[in-house]
Amino acid sequence: MPARLRLSFEELGPTFVKFGQLIASRPDLVPQDYLEEMTLLQDQVQSLEFKVVEQVLTEELGVNWKKHFRSIEEVPLGSASIAQVHRAVLTTGEHAVIKVQRPGIVQTINDDLNVLYFIAELLERYIPEIRPFNPIGMIDEYFKTLELETNFVVEANNIRKFKETTALGFIVTGLIGVATLGIVQAVLIPKTVQLAGFFERFFVVMIIIMETLNPGKRRPTDFHVNELKKIR
Repeated sequence: MPARLRLSFEELGPTFVKFGQLIASRPDLVPQDYLEEMTLLQDQVQSLEFKVVEQVLTEELGVNWKKHFRSIEEVPLGSASIAQVHRAVLTTGEHAVIKVQRPGIVQTINDDLNVLYFIAELLERYIPEIRPFNPIGMIDEYFKTLELETNFVVEANNIRKFKETTALGFIVTGLIGVATLGIVQAVLIPKTVQLAGFFERFFVVMIIIMETLNPGKRRPTDFHVNELKKIR
């Protein structure tokens, strides 16, 4: 049964695959045999064609979106169930990563969640042994997670808030990563790329842009290292 459930999730698509991954993260709720099967789930998502990415850019940034970029790599840097990312160079010369949400993914997720809620209700009604695991509650938790993941405004605000509330939040030209300074580990936060007449518009829809990794361009100062010693 656990293996059959995993295979069914794989066939049903990315929403169910992500739900299986959520199940795999809850050993306190899920029996061990199901947990082991769900850990085998991986996103196997076909990349969007670049013409689809261009269509999203046109719809969200306007027909003149190309004026903001010197170039965009057509082959994605990465592709997942909700979005995919492409390397780009802005007209300012800054290297960037463009994260583009898949068209129609929100509606697809909502449709899939309706099916999951229906299944969860059936399980609770007809299989008493399942009730202690609260399947409907698990779907509620999953819904909240996907709602946040598909809201790029929340993602951008989280990056900004994390930077503001971290006393030693280094602003570096890099994706989110970790650098060891020999004493403690410092979280490196990417600053969000801002373009006049471009940033605010993209900030609220299906696109988010961040700087790319270039760790050699900026290094922690002596002040940063001294402050890190204080919080050992």
